[in-house]
Amino acid sequence: HRDLHSFPTRRSSDLHELRSSLEAMIPHSLEVRDVTVSNLTDYENPLKVTYTVEGTVGSWTGKRLVLPADIFVVNAKATFPHEKREIAVDFNYPRQVKDALRIVLPSNFTIEATPNAAKYTMPKLAAYAMSVEQSPTYFTTRREYDFGDFIVPTELYPQLRTFYSQFETNDQQSIVLKSTAAGPTTTASATPAAN
Repeated sequence: HRDLHSFPTRRSSDLHELRSSLEAMIPHSLEVRDVTVSNLTDYENPLKVTYTVEGTVGSWTGKRLVLPADIFVVNAKATFPHEKREIAVDFNYPRQVKDALRIVLPSNFTIEATPNAAKYTMPKLAAYAMSVEQSPTYFTTRREYDFGDFIVPTELYPQLRTFYSQFETNDQQSIVLKSTAAGPTTTASATPAAN
C-alpha cells in the first residue's frame, strides 16, 4: 500500500518504477517515455496514466503488418498450466480489469482483419469480454475481466483452468494491417510525431 499524497515528493523514483511496471506489461521491444499521472488525489475522477511508447510493435509479412490486439497482455503466460491442483486457488481479492487501447493508423495503412468479439464466463464467479472496433483511421481494443471472488476451491479448478485457457488464448489474437507502401521484411517501428 502506498501513500498517494507523498507521490509528488517521491515523483522521480515513483515515475521510474511506474515506467518499469508499464514496460513489463507491454511488448519487450517497446520503450516507455513521457509518463504523466493525472487525478492522483482527485478521488471523484479515475486515475489516468498517459505515456508514449517507441519501438517494434508488430511483424511484417510482405505488405501486411501483424499487431497484437491488446499490447497489455502480449507477454502473459498461462496462469494455470497444470491439469490438476491439490489446494484452493487464492487470488487475494476480487478484481476487475478494463483495458481500452486505441491505435491511430498512419495514412498508408488500412485494417485488413480483426478478431471476432469474444465472451467467456465462469458462472457466478468470473466474466471476460474482448472486442475490436475499427474505423478507417484507427482501431480500439476493449478488454474486460471481472473476477468476483478470491478463493476458488479445488473442485472448481477444472472450470477455472478452462476459463483462463479460453481467455488467455483469445488475448493473443492479432490485428492485420495492410500497407500501401512496401515495409521492412521483419519488424515495424513507431516513432511519435514531433511536437
